[in-house]
Amino acid sequence: MQLTFYRIQLVVFFLLSVLLMATGKLHIFVYFLICAGTVALIAIGESLFSVNHSRLDLFVKKLRAISKVMVIAVLTVLLIKGIVFLFG
Repeated sequence: MQLTFYRIQLVVFFLLSVLLMATGKLHIFVYFLICAGTVALIAIGESLFSVNHSRLDLFVKKLRAISKVMVIAVLTVLLIKGIVFLFG
């Protein structure tokens, strides 16, 4: 159940990211800076205060998934904007 909830969170994060960037409410560079900065601060805090290595490994896997979703969202928006530019 927890894995399903986590996947739903990733899908919602992806959809919100694409909608915000595709509609022009949030610039791609600003989105990337905000998300990367937030993820970096959380990673630094977690690595400094965590002594359980299995928990830290799970956290790193989640960070990788979030990073992949961020990159996929940016590429999707660039694809959408490219299609709109070519055919619009």
